[in-house]
Amino acid sequence: MRILLKQSTPASIGWYEPERNDPLFYLRPSTVKGLWRWFTRAFIAGALYDSNLLCSVEDKVNVKKVEKNSANAISYLTGKIVGLGFVDFGSFEPEASRFKVNVEIVKWPSRQSAYNLGRLQRVKLLTLGGRRVEFFEHGEFRLNVFKTREVHKEDEELALRTLLISLSLMGLGKGSRRALGCFDIVDVNIDSSRLEDNLCSFLEETYKLALSVVNRHKHELKLQTCSDETLPPLPIFSKRQYEEFPITAIYKVKARWENVHNFFLRGERCKRILNDPRKPDALRTKLSAWILGLPREQRRTGYSAKKISMERRASPIIISYHSRNHIFGDGVYITVFASADWPKSIEWRKTPKEEPQTIGVDEGKITAALKEALDELWSYLGVKAEQIWPCRCKE
Repeated sequence: MRILLKQSTPASIGWYEPERNDPLFYLRPSTVKGLWRWFTRAFIAGALYDSNLLCSVEDKVNVKKVEKNSANAISYLTGKIVGLGFVDFGSFEPEASRFKVNVEIVKWPSRQSAYNLGRLQRVKLLTLGGRRVEFFEHGEFRLNVFKTREVHKEDEELALRTLLISLSLMGLGKGSRRALGCFDIVDVNIDSSRLEDNLCSFLEETYKLALSVVNRHKHELKLQTCSDETLPPLPIFSKRQYEEFPITAIYKVKARWENVHNFFLRGERCKRILNDPRKPDALRTKLSAWILGLPREQRRTGYSAKKISMERRASPIIISYHSRNHIFGDGVYITVFASADWPKSIEWRKTPKEEPQTIGVDEGKITAALKEALDELWSYLGVKAEQIWPCRCKE
């Protein structure tokens, strides 16, 4: 598969020096592979979950974590069957990835100072303390994906599809969940199959393929049927709901990506919604802003989970932006994952001198906080969101 990519937002992907960019690649193959594997795993885990084969257990630290046999199943199906590389466990032998990735620079990007991007919340955080972080933009790249050997042809097609989805729904590098590092897929040359002409249909066929991969190979693993009444223990692509809240939802809006990026900064939210950056919004009033990612603190105030081993938890709301060059159309794409891999206890501190307030977290609070965040996001944007998936795809 050969993919022509054109940069749609500034990127800082890093190098052996994290603040700089690799001058030979800019778009690093290892970074692409990391994103690719994450999305493939989310599809495999979603197929297991919707088949009632993804089990979770209670944890001292988190609300839920993946049960060991289920974790092994995700690793085996993603690495050994789909072909993205596998570390051995039990009687299964390790295996290197069956896919090789290289990058050609079609148009060299221009370097951009973080100073010129200082209006963006994530960039402000990256440059705290005077750190100099390099960005690049306007680059064009060709991503070449070669299969070194073929073992499960139909299953390996899932990997090719999830790579295109990952590049559509998330960026690469720093701020990748906030629409930084996005690349339009301008053209795809693929040997194995025809591509659907809209993202909804493409997602639907990829989801069905993930289900078929699980059904074909579940007998090879010692899996047990699990309860279908809990949130999944990790972010997944699922068509189910938990208490009428979708486990996975993908939306598209027509808006400036910079505005969506800055939604995660309370002052910007309140300025647009309440006309005053100092007024408390609904997320602040209900102490639910932790759902936008942890930690969320500054000068020893805000939300943290420092008393436990899991200090960081990425946002379950992922933003990407694409121009008209993208094969699935332009707009801001918003992907929302509801999952139970949150710390059970979060501390919130109003002022540095006050004792922190403890917030207990459970599955009900996770979905309630996500709903509050989405309601506020739609109010902040002032536009109607189109749900891309799950939905009834246009014929």
